[in-house]
Amino acid sequence: MFGENLPTVDEQHDISGLSPDFPGSGTDSAVEAYEQAITHATQGHHEEALPLYEQALAAFQENARFHAFFGVTLQRLELHARAVEHFQQAVALEPQNPELHAQLGNSLYVLGQHEAASACLRRALELNPRNASCYYSLARMQMSLPEGLDEAIGLLTKAVELDPDRPEYSYRLGVALYQKRDLEQALRRFRSAHLLDPLNHEFLFAMGTLLSKQGRWEDAAECLRQALVLNPEHSDSWGRLGGVYFALDAGNLAVEALRKAISLDSDNPSYYALLAGVYFQEDDYEQARVALKTAIVLEPGNAQHRYNLGFAHLALAEFQEAAEAFTHATRLDPQVAEAHHNLALSLWMLDRQLEARQALDRALALKPDSPDFLRTREEFASSQTSK
Repeated sequence: MFGENLPTVDEQHDISGLSPDFPGSGTDSAVEAYEQAITHATQGHHEEALPLYEQALAAFQENARFHAFFGVTLQRLELHARAVEHFQQAVALEPQNPELHAQLGNSLYVLGQHEAASACLRRALELNPRNASCYYSLARMQMSLPEGLDEAIGLLTKAVELDPDRPEYSYRLGVALYQKRDLEQALRRFRSAHLLDPLNHEFLFAMGTLLSKQGRWEDAAECLRQALVLNPEHSDSWGRLGGVYFALDAGNLAVEALRKAISLDSDNPSYYALLAGVYFQEDDYEQARVALKTAIVLEPGNAQHRYNLGFAHLALAEFQEAAEAFTHATRLDPQVAEAHHNLALSLWMLDRQLEARQALDRALALKPDSPDFLRTREEFASSQTSK
């Protein structure tokens, strides 16, 4: 089933622990510009705040708080290199301020400077070991590293312990546990996040995804339906719900859900592949063929799509098209024995017996004890003898 990755619920580190500092040395116009910039930024109007910060910059070069708030606006406007410069100046002016180290770490991470980012966040935690947001940010960085998952779980556990009312902390811990394959604990964390923020559809989607992994189809369907009440435009919830209905043998509902997913995101090959699976279940090979051809256009390097298309052609007695599809599949993934076997069947029906035997030999080399492959070899031999 598609959609192995859970959604990202993003959170940028804020500087809510800081207050603006308006020293008396600034000119009246500079102070006014700074105050207006803070007002605009607080309201989320960072584009309006930017020129006001620039206007006040000369008067506040030695003010760490000014650089910090200016950096946040630059960060929100995705001007990350400039944001880093201002956070670096803020840290230089107030080196004992953990919030500034944390903000610098987050900005460095966005720029791909992961080691420097980690060092900044660890310094922030040295200065304030009870900063839950720093544990959270550092955990997110660790989760992106091949060997960082265990540490990330520990860091997120600490973040939740320090600030249990932040739903994104529980959610992210659930994601880490999900990646660790601790599904029961992951579900517990997703439920905690949902209880803290019952209007967040992504928490319900995560619960539905995990429940479907456990084969708890009815519970999964209920979570996904609730997610779609909150956000009817969430294509992945429709797609996942289609997969759940497929597992429940509710073909009509599955098709309806997957068609809705496709209407919202027509470029996702997984929806078409799953839709084809529903049509296979209903023996509607023509519709399966149509869906798979679209999936292949969107994802031409996917061997499974080619294999499934070959199977649809084979079921429709379109042996030439089946042979072509299975040939593509074996080229993309030569280790799939079934693709070689079905290619052999297609070629045999086209009276290309030598090629069929060669394809069957490749299948048997991969699975020499397969009863189906051995039976096909006997049928080929019997057919040849009878001619």
